[in-house]
This record gives sequence, C-alpha cells and structure tokens, in this order.
Amino acid sequence: MASSATLDVTPAESLWQRTIGLIGRTRLDDDEAMLFERCASIHTFFMRMPIDVVFLDADQRVIRTVPNVAPWRPIVGCKSAHAVLELAAGAIQRRSIRLGDVLRLRTPATSDVLEYLEKGKPEKT
Repeated sequence: MASSATLDVTPAESLWQRTIGLIGRTRLDDDEAMLFERCASIHTFFMRMPIDVVFLDADQRVIRTVPNVAPWRPIVGCKSAHAVLELAAGAIQRRSIRLGDVLRLRTPATSDVLEYLEKGKPEKT
C-alpha cells in the first residue's frame, strides 16, 4: 500500500546548482535531499560518495528507486520522470520509500506555508 512521507529538500534551481549538485560533498545527512525538477536522469561523475536516487512523476509519486549508486556511474534515468531526488545512501530503506508512495517535498521556501496549512490560521488576539 502506498504511503505519504514529508521530506525536507534543497532544490537545485540555478544552472550552477544543477551542474554541481552534490559534487564535492563527502557526506549527506539522513535528513538531507537534493531535488532536481524537470529532470529524468542523473550521473555520479566526480562524486565522492554513494547516493540513493528516487524518480518522481509530476504528482511526486515514486516511480523508480535506485539505492546505493556508487560514484562515477554513467547516467541513471527514468524516461517518464518529472523530478529526481538524491538522498544519502541507505535513505530509501531507512525511510521505507516504495514505488507508488507520494512524497511531500518541503523546501526552505515552502516550510512556513506547509506549517500554516497543517496548523491552520493563527487566532487573532
């Protein structure tokens, strides 16, 4: 049965962010993830650590998972993907991410909006 999970993500928005991604990083914390929107494939050239890769459709539904992708691997892709998440190696298993799950992605810009929607409008004093 598909589930829903909320993940805090850092979007790779600029050309520079999309080009560099996680290159140069030596580790990724369990609660970190990088989001590449309008993307259907990645590579791990020049990376210094393995990563887990999750491919999402336009509704943020998981359509492919690739755990523990080693550095210096050629393109890993999913033709129908709308976005790609790069997570710490082992995160797919630790977070029990499965095909069909709908992920709720929270970026620094959307955190306050999601908190507002979850808690409701503050009362006037």
